[in-house]
Amino acid sequence: MIHVVDAHSPPDPELPPVTSLAPPIVAVITDTDRPPSPYWLGLASFTLTESPTDDPRCVRVDSIDDSLAVIESGCTRMPITAATTADVFRVVNTDGDVRPALVTESLAYSTLQSGPEFAQWMAERGPTRIATDPEEPVVYERDGDALRILFNRPYRHNAFTDAMRIRLLEALTVAQLDTSITDVEIRGAGRSFCSGGDLAESAPSRIRQRLTSPGHDTVRHSRSTPSAGASAPAAAPSCTARSSAAAWRWRPTADA
Repeated sequence: MIHVVDAHSPPDPELPPVTSLAPPIVAVITDTDRPPSPYWLGLASFTLTESPTDDPRCVRVDSIDDSLAVIESGCTRMPITAATTADVFRVVNTDGDVRPALVTESLAYSTLQSGPEFAQWMAERGPTRIATDPEEPVVYERDGDALRILFNRPYRHNAFTDAMRIRLLEALTVAQLDTSITDVEIRGAGRSFCSGGDLAESAPSRIRQRLTSPGHDTVRHSRSTPSAGASAPAAAPSCTARSSAAAWRWRPTADA
């Protein structure tokens, strides 16, 4: 279900074209003393390495062999999800405007949520209980001309919840109304910026409960991946954004 290539090898003309019907391509860096081929970095869904890296096309893992086994197992068990994820990785320009990437990821995620593999996963998982957060799930503070916002659920990899949405919109409202704030930064506590929507809140009964609860308001938002929670600033279209693996930062534009 996956096609593994050496990231240092020359281009392979016999390799099938990259489409949603072809197996995802995963490149591996086996020699840290040599730079990987730009060809494979651009073509592969992602590249695995056991060394630290700042390249957004690469993922550092403890063991390439173990990671490949997990990826192969997941692709075999959930082929639709694997093909969709590979397509998202393939079409997103990591050096370009982030907004098309957010739309692409959000459409893909919404499509998967209505598909058979997500229904199978929900049925196998069974009922869940949403844990009560021991602290505020989103913390924000003023720091000079900047507003610092922290996703504060590291024990859930900062998976996004309704409570986080309310607190985030509260913080962004402060930034919107206070014209002296020139810089807004969002960070994630712990190892992950955000792992996307908390699936413990995805059960149909809970969704219906939220939609019919007093005071419910409709908010335009999307879910994102590695860089899953990166879609949080999508509620601020009049901002210019810069992203990294650890944080989102943006500054209001002149028409904000």
